[in-house]
Amino acid sequence: MKILLFFLFFGLLPSGYVLADVVKPALVEINVNSEKMISIEVRASIEALLTGINSRYKNTKDAPNAAEYDEFRQMPATELKVAFDAFKEKFIDSIYLKAGNVILPLQIVTINIPPTGYTKVPRISVILLQTQLPASATALQWYYPKKFGDNAVRLKQIDKENGLWHWSQWQWLRNDAESTAFSLTEIVARQGALEVIA
Repeated sequence: MKILLFFLFFGLLPSGYVLADVVKPALVEINVNSEKMISIEVRASIEALLTGINSRYKNTKDAPNAAEYDEFRQMPATELKVAFDAFKEKFIDSIYLKAGNVILPLQIVTINIPPTGYTKVPRISVILLQTQLPASATALQWYYPKKFGDNAVRLKQIDKENGLWHWSQWQWLRNDAESTAFSLTEIVARQGALEVIA
């Protein structure tokens, strides 16, 4: 059962395995480098975002707007991107990343939508966002609304020059909860000896 859940979550079921069309939770990875640049990868079903069909439906066919969802599922990637372009502002306004009490301005940089493929399996698109970390920030919190479904999020700190990386644990977020604070002090906001003494 655990193996099946793993394959379901990461979309790795073999093509011959037939299951109901279920909207998977979004996978979110927040990357922060030593130059204080933040990039956020959101792996999610754009079709589900556009129609408001989220993980509360065990089968997407049970949703009231299942027909609209199926239309998006059959669209080529270029057409689906056009549909999402009109939704981008709503998407940005519904999520947030904050440092302390400051909500950081997020910008969508790229949207990678796979080809239509086998329409019985939800395709997972990647939305890449960017922002700048305030110089004094030592932690970050993430919010992804209940209307978009559940999400799992983790934070990675990167210092390429010195060959340092640090991954947080995954946080599973449900019921409109924001993440607990992700510390940045392991690499990005690490204090020097003089700062610690002060």
